[in-house]
Amino acid sequence: MGNDLTIRGTALHVEIFGEMESPAVLYLHGGPGMGAYHFETWQAQRFAGKLRLITLDQRGVLRSAPVPDGQTFGITDLVADCEALRIALGIQRWSLIGHSFGGYLALLYAGAHPSAVDRLVLENPTLDLVSSTRSLLAAAALEYGLLGDPVSARTCRSLANQSADAPGLELWAQLATWLGGLGQQRDNLYVYGDNKRLVDELTETAPFPEEWWGRGSTHQHQLISEGRIFLPLLGHLTSIPHPTLLIKGLHDHVFALDQIAAYLQAKPQTRWSVFQASGHFAHMEEPDRFAAEVLAFLAAPS
Repeated sequence: MGNDLTIRGTALHVEIFGEMESPAVLYLHGGPGMGAYHFETWQAQRFAGKLRLITLDQRGVLRSAPVPDGQTFGITDLVADCEALRIALGIQRWSLIGHSFGGYLALLYAGAHPSAVDRLVLENPTLDLVSSTRSLLAAAALEYGLLGDPVSARTCRSLANQSADAPGLELWAQLATWLGGLGQQRDNLYVYGDNKRLVDELTETAPFPEEWWGRGSTHQHQLISEGRIFLPLLGHLTSIPHPTLLIKGLHDHVFALDQIAAYLQAKPQTRWSVFQASGHFAHMEEPDRFAAEVLAFLAAPS
């Protein structure tokens, strides 16, 4: 069931799968600006009958209303949108599934509204965007090496190894440039299996105008320009008491090793699962296993 709901003055596209009496779980997409369509396509029916899965295209993204010219928003608006949506749907408590940037947003929400959250599932989250950017630049260096371009490979390695206080915004801009230079090889950084165009193909066959997909870049630009997205969350994890499942694609470069180590040190009781045949999109690359592990975790006794 899809609806456009007016939440805090803007139309957000919300999909709901499952029965009202089933435990509620909110999916938060990454990107920033990707939209929830890919997750819905691969996971909604696998969750059917077991959970009340709620997805939304975040403010200004895909099926939600575009951001009007001259209007700005920040990451705290996305957190407030989620809380307003919970209240509008009459949900007392829900669990959260956050993919990539959605994991960052899920932790911000859980910290701001702890009594509204039951459990957390974080799939290849980016909890320190500068760390993730460095990791992706290092992976891009390997791809340039495979393409026979050692000059570009050295540049990417140099950027990845800059001092820890290098400005996040500048590093992000460099990443966008060098990923663009990879062309279709860029997909190798995100998808592990033989079909590297797994995500792109679903985007291309989706029943949406191209303009709708372009809305995600405006959403991302707003968050990057605000700058708060570059503030790491790793120092605040002990304040998040909720049971958590971490899902790591073995070949993912976004949830970098330093982030994993910091998370498990801060929250040693965290459950964590490695998907050996996945890159960044475990919910698409190993969909049956993803659904089984998430459903088992969310149904487990506290």
